[in-house]
Amino acid sequence: MDLWTNIRYLLLTFLICLTASLLNQCQKEKSTYTVESANGHRIIYNREPLWKDNQKITLGLIKKIGGIEPEKEEYIFYKNFDMVQDSRGHKFVLSWGEYLVRKFDKDWNFVLDFGGVGQGPGEIEWPMCLAIDSIDNIYIIEFRRGGRAVKYSPDGVYLKDIKLPGNCRKMIILNSGDYVLDAMDLSQEVNPTLMAVVSPEGEIIKKFCSAEKYEDSPLTHNANQVFFTRDRRDNIYIAFENQNRIEKYSSAGDLIWRMKQSLGYPIINKMDKEMWPDLTYVHTDIKIDSKGRLWVTTFKSKPEDTGTRAATLKDLPILEFRIYSKDGIWLERIAVPVSHFKKRIYGNRLYLIDPYYEACVYEYEIVE
Repeated sequence: MDLWTNIRYLLLTFLICLTASLLNQCQKEKSTYTVESANGHRIIYNREPLWKDNQKITLGLIKKIGGIEPEKEEYIFYKNFDMVQDSRGHKFVLSWGEYLVRKFDKDWNFVLDFGGVGQGPGEIEWPMCLAIDSIDNIYIIEFRRGGRAVKYSPDGVYLKDIKLPGNCRKMIILNSGDYVLDAMDLSQEVNPTLMAVVSPEGEIIKKFCSAEKYEDSPLTHNANQVFFTRDRRDNIYIAFENQNRIEKYSSAGDLIWRMKQSLGYPIINKMDKEMWPDLTYVHTDIKIDSKGRLWVTTFKSKPEDTGTRAATLKDLPILEFRIYSKDGIWLERIAVPVSHFKKRIYGNRLYLIDPYYEACVYEYEIVE
């Protein structure tokens, strides 16, 4: 063979091997999930993680803030239910039992407190969670008073009260300034909804996300609790606490995809003998990282103690983080390192918030 014939032969061999490798990878990926289309949206079923044989993400503990014996007095929290971070890296921790928010700088040095118990301007009575807008204003969402958020400047100066449509437990703020709430409305016989997009003035723009209806009204209410987050484009992701169901919506509340996954247990939501809801826990939180991947805290087996959510979250061996692509494909699973009630992700940092057992915040680095 002459030189050019050898080159052509080697190039052809390379292309054949590359094509075979790509086909094999494609076949492997397709074997871990299926995708169908129905009514204008995608339906995804995940059998196992795509990266099951090659773990790409690990967690490294950076710092523990608070705890039973904290290193600083400012790190003493009383049921620290939530935390947010602003664009400058400042941390805001909601200390539920003290009815206040504690602000720290990017290195966890104490800056100031704001809030306080009461019914006056800037005071709170039943704080549930925190939200932050695009210009770093802080919002405390209250479960009582018929639905209310209290808005503060980044320096903790009270700005105004915001009337919300009904009692809600969670709120996120879109880039547009609109709010997304868990505004359950089961009054509709046809297509009862769980979520709402609300204007800054408190007016409902759209209701969305259909509820799963059960025969008993209390069961319908309790088995349709949700966790939700958004990405940079204001797409909304929703994980159901007691259903094998994760969904993606546009900022306008239009369904994009619905996802189910392989679980190691059946989901049975029913009324017990005393006519109380007996629920199967599936998901406990959902957040999105800087690469647009979803981190969903998931039960890999059914908890024995389902008396309270706090009790189930202490059982670490049955919990894991399941990581999904923005298209709903299951990528990887990671063991949950510590008990926590809620998580937040900013950049390459994962914050695990534990209000019950250690009263602390764990800061982890996401290592890839």
